[in-house]
Amino acid sequence: MVPKKTLGAVLLVLAACSGSSGSTGEQLLAEAVIGPAGGILAVSDGAFAGLQLGVQAGVLQQPTRIRAVAVPPIGSAAAPVGHGFRFEPEDLQFAAAPAVVILPYRPDYVRGTAPGNVAVQHQNAAVGELRLEPRSVDVGQGFVSCEVRVLGSFQVVQNPIASSILEYMPRSFEHLEYDGDLAIDVVQVVDEPHLAGVPLWRWFFTLAGQEFGYYLVDGVNVPAAALGAFSNTESWQELWTPQLQLIGAPYGPPPLPVTAAVQGFEPYPQSTSEFSGTVTLLQETAWAAPEITMFAPFFDLFRSHIVIDVERTGHASRHQELTLWLARGIGPVVVQIDGDTPHRLLAASMSLR
Repeated sequence: MVPKKTLGAVLLVLAACSGSSGSTGEQLLAEAVIGPAGGILAVSDGAFAGLQLGVQAGVLQQPTRIRAVAVPPIGSAAAPVGHGFRFEPEDLQFAAAPAVVILPYRPDYVRGTAPGNVAVQHQNAAVGELRLEPRSVDVGQGFVSCEVRVLGSFQVVQNPIASSILEYMPRSFEHLEYDGDLAIDVVQVVDEPHLAGVPLWRWFFTLAGQEFGYYLVDGVNVPAAALGAFSNTESWQELWTPQLQLIGAPYGPPPLPVTAAVQGFEPYPQSTSEFSGTVTLLQETAWAAPEITMFAPFFDLFRSHIVIDVERTGHASRHQELTLWLARGIGPVVVQIDGDTPHRLLAASMSLR
């Protein structure tokens, strides 16, 4: 919802009404006069309850009657997931500061992607058709907010679907910093001990002085499949045969636990002894609601919960749980390790490892 403190001390008349606006398929929902003091035009009940237009104090120079009208799907809007609305007068501009529009939508209508992966289609005679990025998306309540400089028609639409989960993986040589003293470096390597010549990605986790990570296959046919794990702190390396899917796609049937043989080496990286064992991996993946971090808000992401159990001959067993919220175009933006407090992304830069 639009914070009242940003709209001046006075909220003018909020009228909810219904009736024909003179065109087939259109319905007058609300109208109010908003002037220099700012205010909110809101629909308070009915099927479109929660629809709002908020104007800050000082933006309008004189009292202006504004109307909210429900309309059929607008223009060439593809994959609509909400009703169409028009705010009148359509040519009313907000030069001093943008107004905030809150639109209801149906998250359950979004298919094949995260329920928050939406945008706002804006149509106006002066500017044509624009696609506006959301300021916020409330999946639980079914609302999208965005900033606008001119009125017109608006509709929430689904954004395009990613071609594969590779679009949610971190980029090459990326350094990600999180709150709680966590960092992840993603580095391509070809000279890893006992894996020389095998192109792979090393996901290197640093948390409060502990250093560990995973080897992921460099390929498009089996993205996010792990060849093994390592720990600089405990000085061991594990190679898994066959490779195991570390992060699966957020669709399809629930995966079953998978098992692989372990060939281990220690100390790492200059190994002098070997050990054997088995690793069992279970990962559960689903589309996730938006996450807000200090770095940015993320609306298109999925959550992957990974449970790894390793039995090592002559060594203590190992158990680790990772929960990753992966955002399209950036990688993990929220990370939870062994059920502790989640770490949220602060910064992204080039890795120096």
